[in-house]
Amino acid sequence: FGKIPFHLSGKGVPVLDDCLAWVECKVVSKAAPGDHTVFFGEVIDCGFTATDSPVLTTVNSKMKYGG
Repeated sequence: FGKIPFHLSGKGVPVLDDCLAWVECKVVSKAAPGDHTVFFGEVIDCGFTATDSPVLTTVNSKMKYGG
């Protein structure tokens, strides 16, 4: 990420300064039922870095996932 500004969470994980929110998870198990691996996590920390910004979702991004 080079020169992208970031700070460290309370648990020492890098968080991008320009992100709206972040979630830190601990992997607790995984399963590989086919050609994908599904990871199951436990949220151990989270936060908001901005409060007044629009959120990008797949609804307004024009991206499609045909998985």
